[in-house]
Amino acid sequence: MRSRAWAIYLSIGGALLTAFVFVHPIRVGPLFNVIGLSASVAILIGARMNEPRQRLPWYLVATGQALFVAGDVITYNYERFFGTAPPFPSIGDVLYLSVYPFLIAGVLLFFVGVEVLSEGRAVTSWRACLFAGSGAGGTVSTLMAGEFLALARRDVDTSLT
Repeated sequence: MRSRAWAIYLSIGGALLTAFVFVHPIRVGPLFNVIGLSASVAILIGARMNEPRQRLPWYLVATGQALFVAGDVITYNYERFFGTAPPFPSIGDVLYLSVYPFLIAGVLLFFVGVEVLSEGRAVTSWRACLFAGSGAGGTVSTLMAGEFLALARRDVDTSLT
């Protein structure tokens, strides 16, 4: 069972995602959130089952994913929960932005103790972290720019209506 857990999760998740895309009656937010939250649960179970040398990076990535789902739940149900339209910034925005530190820390911690060959010699783990961090920094900058543009567009759309 342990060696097939990933295949079972992948099969069930793939079937749910396919159904979500193609079967209109089940295209609902709660199902989407369950699929998203299942990723966090799968990461936690995988970290427990496989007993990696370092579990903390996996826990941080799982936390980041859970925060993203929490942001979705709050943002898309804000009126239902609080009886008013979501302000800007809302708690959902705070949850969305709090995803990044957890994901970046988790990814960087994957490199701790790793030696990478560069030009025939081993590069220490801090250099590997800097290398990965520069890529993560560029990715986060791009994502944050996209988020900023989406928020700006939302504000312009709201002011025009």
